[in-house]
Order: sequence, then C-alpha cells, then structure tokens
Amino acid sequence: MRTLKIGLAVVLTLTTIGVPAAQNNWMSFGQDPGATKFSTLDQITTDNVKNLERAWTFHTGDKSGFFESGLLVVDGVMYFSAPNGVYALDAATGTQIWKYETSGTARRGPLYWPGGSGVGPRIFSQTDNGLAAIDPATGKLITTFGDKGFIAGLRMSSPPVAYKNIMITQGGNSTVKAWDTVTGEPRWVLNLKAQPGDPNAATWLGDSLKTAGGPGLWGYFSVDVERGLVFVPVEKVGNDYYGGPNHGNNLYSDCLLAVDANTGKIKWYQQLVHHDIWDFDLAAPPALVDVKRGGRTIPGVSLITKMGIMFVFNRETGEPMYGMEERPVPQTTAKGEWTSPTQPFPLKPEPLARMSLKKEELAKVTPELEAYCKGLWDKYKLSDAVPYTP
Repeated sequence: MRTLKIGLAVVLTLTTIGVPAAQNNWMSFGQDPGATKFSTLDQITTDNVKNLERAWTFHTGDKSGFFESGLLVVDGVMYFSAPNGVYALDAATGTQIWKYETSGTARRGPLYWPGGSGVGPRIFSQTDNGLAAIDPATGKLITTFGDKGFIAGLRMSSPPVAYKNIMITQGGNSTVKAWDTVTGEPRWVLNLKAQPGDPNAATWLGDSLKTAGGPGLWGYFSVDVERGLVFVPVEKVGNDYYGGPNHGNNLYSDCLLAVDANTGKIKWYQQLVHHDIWDFDLAAPPALVDVKRGGRTIPGVSLITKMGIMFVFNRETGEPMYGMEERPVPQTTAKGEWTSPTQPFPLKPEPLARMSLKKEELAKVTPELEAYCKGLWDKYKLSDAVPYTP
C-alpha cells in the first residue's frame, strides 16, 4: 500500500505487502467522484505503521511555497499539478515520466478523465493559458480540444469534475460552467446569484441584486454518477466580515447545491449560512453517504463546515436527514450592517467542534496575552460568545 505526504516535494512511504487489484487506482481527489475518500486497503495498521520507511522523494524545483495538489494514481502512474507544471511520475519509483511546463497557476488539479466517445483518457489541469487537455501517456497537449488544447482564460481554484462526457468547472463571475470533454465546447452555465425572475432574487434586499457582486467558488465539487447530480459548495458574497453592500440572505451564497449534470438546473439547495459575515463559506467536498434507516438505504450527502457542524441531506430531495431548525442568533450593532435573525442548525449530529466561549475561559498563558484577549472582548462588547456572534 502507498501513503502520500505532500510539501514542496512529494514523499512516498510504503510497505512490501502487495496492493489488492481493486484499489490500485486513486482516480479522484476524494478517491471516487462522490468524495468518500474511502480505501479498502488494510495492510497498514496501528501495529505496523511504525515500520514505514521513505521509499522515494521527488522535488518539483518550485520555490513559490504553494503546493496544494491532490495526488492521482492511475495504472501505476501518479499525476499532480504544481505551480511550475503538471507532472506524471512512476508511482513505484518516483521517476518523472513527463512534465507539462506552466508557471504559477497549476495548483489544486488535476482531473483524470478515463475517455469515451471514441477518444482516449485525458488529464485536465489549470495552466497559464487556461484549462488544458493533456495526453496522460505523453504529457502533450491534445490540440483537438477547445482552442488548440485549451479553454482559454478559464481560472479555477480547485479542479473540475466529470460526469460522462461533461466536465463541470468553476466558471468565474459567480458561475458554474460545463464543457464537452471531447471538444471543449460549452454545454451550460449556472448563475450562483439568483437572477431576475427567480423568486429567490428577493433574498437580495434593496438594490443589492443589481449593485452587489455574487458568490464565488473555491471548494471541491462531487458527483453522484448514478443520479447525474453534481454537488456544489458555494462561497459567501463580498467582504469576509462585512455584508453592508448586500443585505439579505443572498441566495445562492453559502448553499449546498444539487445540480443536474446534464442541464445545469438546480434540483434542490440548502443554505447553511444566512448573510455570511464570518467567512463561514463552504469549501469541503460534499461526501456521498448511505444511511440505513427502517430497513432501507437512503442516499445521502454530507457536508462538514467551518462552523464545526456537519449537515446531512437526502441527496435526491434535499430533505435534512436528521432534521434541521432555524435558531435565533445574536444581532449586529454595526452601522450599515444587517444580520439574519436566525441561522440553520442540524438536530443531529452534535457539533463536531466547539462553537462557544465564555470570558472566564479566555487564554491566560501570559498576563499580556490575557489582557489583550480581554481587551478584544470588551472592545466588541461580547457577552458569552455563542455561535454566530457578529
């Protein structure tokens, strides 16, 4: 079995036990399109993990300090994107097979597409010139895709996902976009800011629907291949800690969207933060789960949040799997700001991390630190800091 650690170099550790054929490949960021990150391998245990030794190290040579790529392994070849290029290595030895040269942009990719419609597999990665289609065998551009191998100008924070012959990407300007994986031609566009005519446009108060920007994207998508659904975690709107220019709940910001992969239409949505002034935007890949209840299996999707809460929904209907309720939260006193009177909380599970603080619990590591923390507490006129305190 291979386990991986990433820094400015790629480091591989392994045992000498063989890898089961069923788990030879790690073809998506989350192992599978549903982001389960689940491995059936059992060779490394709590008893023998201490025996792992470094097998090889590969240096990209990049000096930027930004190395955020997931590692994909397909048929013994490891693919990843670094700021100075897209790479293919022999996964057993760390020997470079090829490098596609780029600079400063290839970070969180790539996507491995296994092929279809009479064409072979492709690596899709962010590059200087936009989204590139690269031959996994040679590292050369596939020039029949898009504009001589690129979707020019497309910029993404995280890699795209694929459903059949459709590739779904972050689109810029508050959109999700889909493309043909063979030709690079556009398939559909989804606006993440409710448009005129959408009843949810009313969640943008005043003139903010016209004047404020829309929500962005930087998190990972996941796919329910069986149902043709793409799950999109949407970012907040505007400034991380101030929402004065965009009063209202601002749909579809901070929403988990279930999107029809064929059409780009929203099947259902759940907003997990109303009018976000805490930088609580959604970023984790929604993970597909199966829930056993009443003798049947219910398809679910779970999302872990920055708030330390995990939401679980029926992935077909969007219904909260364990209940959800709106609870009153503290309100802002900041001039020009607006806050929602309530925020959504799941009834189950319990918060996975602490969400509150009392003044007597402030840090007392040194007198200076204690005084500094108390000063902040008094400056912002906090009582007990409960969830969603402005």
